[in-house]
Amino acid sequence: MKLIPQKVINMTLSLFVLSIIFSCSKDTDLLLDSVLNEPEISLEEKDPFVEEVEEDELVVRTFTFSPTNDAYLQDKQGHDRSIIRLQEDYRTSYLMFDLSPVNGSITNAVLQFSIDSDEGDGGIAIHKGLTTEWTEENLTIDNAPGLDAHLASLNKDYKVGAPEKVALDPNSLTAEVTTLVMTHSTGNDLAFASKEHPANKGPKLIVTYMAPAGSPLINQEEGDTQEEDTTQEDTTPEEDTTQEDTTQEEDTTEEDTTPEEDQPNNNTASTDGAYFVTTSGSSSNNGQSESSAWSIEHAFATAVAGDVVYVKAGNYGNKQLIADNSGSSSNPIKFIGYTNSPGDLSSNQGSTFKYGDALDANKMPLLSGSTPNGEGQGTAIKVLEPYVHIENFQITKYKDGLVSRSHHSYNKNIIVTKMGDFNPSHSYPTATSNAFLNHTGNGIILQGDGSELHNSFVLNCGIQGITFQSGNNIRASHNSVYSNNNVNPTDYYFLIGAETTNSTFTNTKIHRVGALTHLGHGIAFKGNGTISGNTVDGFEIINTFLEVQFPKTTNNTFKNGTVLKEQNVNDGTKDAAGLRLANGSKNNYYENIVLTNCSIKFSDWNDGLPGDVNDSSDNNVFENIHVKDAFSAIAFSHFLETNHASSADNNTFRNCTFSNINFLYEVDRANTGTKLINCAIDDVSSYKIERKAGGASYQVQATYQSCTWNNVGFTPPN
Repeated sequence: MKLIPQKVINMTLSLFVLSIIFSCSKDTDLLLDSVLNEPEISLEEKDPFVEEVEEDELVVRTFTFSPTNDAYLQDKQGHDRSIIRLQEDYRTSYLMFDLSPVNGSITNAVLQFSIDSDEGDGGIAIHKGLTTEWTEENLTIDNAPGLDAHLASLNKDYKVGAPEKVALDPNSLTAEVTTLVMTHSTGNDLAFASKEHPANKGPKLIVTYMAPAGSPLINQEEGDTQEEDTTQEDTTPEEDTTQEDTTQEEDTTEEDTTPEEDQPNNNTASTDGAYFVTTSGSSSNNGQSESSAWSIEHAFATAVAGDVVYVKAGNYGNKQLIADNSGSSSNPIKFIGYTNSPGDLSSNQGSTFKYGDALDANKMPLLSGSTPNGEGQGTAIKVLEPYVHIENFQITKYKDGLVSRSHHSYNKNIIVTKMGDFNPSHSYPTATSNAFLNHTGNGIILQGDGSELHNSFVLNCGIQGITFQSGNNIRASHNSVYSNNNVNPTDYYFLIGAETTNSTFTNTKIHRVGALTHLGHGIAFKGNGTISGNTVDGFEIINTFLEVQFPKTTNNTFKNGTVLKEQNVNDGTKDAAGLRLANGSKNNYYENIVLTNCSIKFSDWNDGLPGDVNDSSDNNVFENIHVKDAFSAIAFSHFLETNHASSADNNTFRNCTFSNINFLYEVDRANTGTKLINCAIDDVSSYKIERKAGGASYQVQATYQSCTWNNVGFTPPN
């Protein structure tokens, strides 16, 4: 998007002012009470092989390596057993592979292992080890390798007998002896077969690499000499590899997930001792089969620790359910929806519901509330006690959808639509001048330590789509929030509120669909309390913001994402999307983010909430950020007509790229100590612009180190 500067300076700002005023006015409300897509490869059937495909003078080869050593560390001592164990803060696994025979660059690597003896769940992180000075016979805490590059992550259930596959980052792998370190978090411990297992084959590392044509094939020994095979096999092609919880930008969108129609729908689950709920169930039944099913109200009121309640698809109407019995870490209470038989609904790397789908009570349980005059009432599901598991539910037309105010809640494949006041006569600004008349509606609210939300979808919630607050070690993955209406457009799409610490949010998608009257806040960190130590890894934001506010929002990491303002969406304003840092946030880290048709904005405004300060954002680090096709790259922006004197200080940009930009800077705010190090500035028309007429004038206070300047319309400052 290349705008003519003279036209920009003289353009009419009426639409811009209207949009920004509305964006600001909604902020003053209180913020809420405050492994791959290919078919599975059997480890028992897949032998090591070499695959060769010729490309000019190079060939693409694939070879399956077995570990030379595998063991796990427990109580500071190594254990060389037939199984490898993983358990958070207790057992760490180590695998060694000799990749030195690879005579070329590694382009793809897939680790396979088979769950054995002890199934579990939660996160598995795979790192490259710092050393290889250990064996399975001598492993101890003293020689155990530390962690080097992060290669991959998983977060799922691990079933006995299931072969697991995860794509590793090939850029961190070379032709050398290599240690892989596997750690576990947030879930039940598990075990997988080692290379010594008497029945199941141990881990395998399938490596694809580019080798010179005619060079010798790998002939690695593993017990018996491995057979070389140059025929085409059903391996994992690089272009078909989808890595769960990856750091690669292209894997942050939900389009990379397995389509719902391709997911197996014939799964079965154990129903021994379980209870059943149907739309015709009754509290007088024993609940032990569909024919003697409970009512849904009775199930939520009755289930206790260790109970599994299967809820059959159907329209359960306007129910307001409360789960007020407590589960335990080893015996949670589970409410799991299904279509025809328990276990036949499975969400993977995203909800079974996609944008554009219609709610379907024939597919999973539906709670449909009451909306007199279009105004949603009450809360569909409240969870008041710890260790409650909710999965496969649809919720629509309430004031609030799912609200959990206790620790260790686990929620998966929750679909929530149309929460709040959708009375057209209450719509701002078309029907009323009161921006808060219809400012209601929350999709999912989770607070409490160890809470989790996965594979869920939220559409059209007036105040907040998905909210996390007051919790340590929260985990969320593959969640999406959309808004596509102008009666009550979403304010905060994905909000991380006060006292949220050490939590991880992966693969999040936010989409403001079209030029809605409220610009909204996409992924927002905001609250009058500590918000620190959190990681947002993998995200896609369309037509709204990644936004970080308030002085206690510090030491968080945002990486591997995209922010896009679509063409023809709010073209009358340049502030309809971007990365916005404001109101005193500081010391946060941003890495591997692409911003298209939008910019990095240092802002400040009178928010009206406790904790707000008259400051912009300081001491942040930006690494490998690419801003392209935009009006400006770095905007020291005023945001309305107040507080533009509050300064943005000591922000560092390393290895960043700014390309096809009208102005490198917008300068309507005080700023000091900006550093650009090893940055590339390409096709930038002008150095800076002041958009605000009159008042104080500010200069760019920046230094440059080892930057490159190509096709710029000004004299490079260094």
